[in-house]
Amino acid sequence: MNNKALFLCTGADRRQLYAAKKLNDIGIAEVLTFRTDGTAENVRSIDSLDELERSVDLLLLPMPCSNGLNIPVLGRQLSCESFLNCLGKSAIVTGGAMNTAMIEFFNSHGFDTADYYRREELVVKNCIPTAEGALSIALNELDVTVRGTSAGDVSQRLALRFSAQ
Repeated sequence: MNNKALFLCTGADRRQLYAAKKLNDIGIAEVLTFRTDGTAENVRSIDSLDELERSVDLLLLPMPCSNGLNIPVLGRQLSCESFLNCLGKSAIVTGGAMNTAMIEFFNSHGFDTADYYRREELVVKNCIPTAEGALSIALNELDVTVRGTSAGDVSQRLALRFSAQ
């Protein structure tokens, strides 16, 4: 019998594969992926929640992780309720930009929730690739120069990035 915790990473966001690989490399848990956009090296992927041999201790949802009470997984949306039977009694459900309805749903069934997108260090680090991507698109698509345009937080992070020495 495996004494390690069981982590299940799901969602149609390729970042889930990166997270699954990193979690697996750390070695503190058995890590599986479910309906993700590809496979992660050395991580077993399952096609159905019925393939789970034991309860999940941590459910890692994508960012953004929901549309109401539906979770975007590869090829479709699954309801939060779809995951209830596979979660262990003290499981943690985590995702990025979890909406209030989802948090309340899982909490009402006795599960702890954690929104990793509420962590400032992630938000700040996420702004960097967003800013760089926005600049690339702007340079390729705009008929005017980027100077003088405004894009809120992303443009502020972009300005900091390009002024860094």
